[in-house]
Amino acid sequence: TFYQNRGNANFVKGELDLAIADYNKSIELNPKDLSNYLSRAMAHFNKQSYEPAVADYGKAIELSPKDAKIYFKRAESYEKLGETEKALEDYKKAGELDANNVSAKNSAQRLQLEIDKKIAAQKEAEEKALAAKNAPPPILNLGQINSQAIDLVKPIYPPLAHKMGAQGKVVVQVTIDEKGKVISAKATEGNSALREVSEAAARRSTFKPALWNDKPIKATGSVIYNFKAN
Repeated sequence: TFYQNRGNANFVKGELDLAIADYNKSIELNPKDLSNYLSRAMAHFNKQSYEPAVADYGKAIELSPKDAKIYFKRAESYEKLGETEKALEDYKKAGELDANNVSAKNSAQRLQLEIDKKIAAQKEAEEKALAAKNAPPPILNLGQINSQAIDLVKPIYPPLAHKMGAQGKVVVQVTIDEKGKVISAKATEGNSALREVSEAAARRSTFKPALWNDKPIKATGSVIYNFKAN
């Protein structure tokens, strides 16, 4: 038809918008003409308008469902859109319809490898995320652990501190190993005259081992001592 011929001429000249306009008119006049959809699809593809290209190739497939080349071209458009699985289906279909279509078979194999790698990478990432979620922290913070003590040693009230009226709460931050043994103790709050004896008492104390998923783990916590100068 006139519009189809002019559209082809515009396509050759690179006037893709004009070509598409002519193909539109030609399709209005003859909606069953396969070549109009294929030509318009190519124009859209060259414009990098891949979604309308897919739509036109889809219409062309409706009119000619056994044409391997159309499936191949639609697969290329799907690839440009990043729709890898749909592209793979079309490449496979093209290879089924035309056993001699080596390009379709090679493309299908290439995309299958890409999909398999993507699935494997996703699975690996999920496994790493799960492992990280279940992994114990370097050291577990238990908060106040007076109640977790197996043997909570009481500090000796320094006579001079007692005489001077030093009293109140002393907080000692301790670290315990997997057996509940104190491996470090440092007073973080309280009267300076009472801190050293509190640290010494905490170091001699023992606690229930901290558990993570039923396994002993190193932990930290605070021991609180209260001094009263009566």
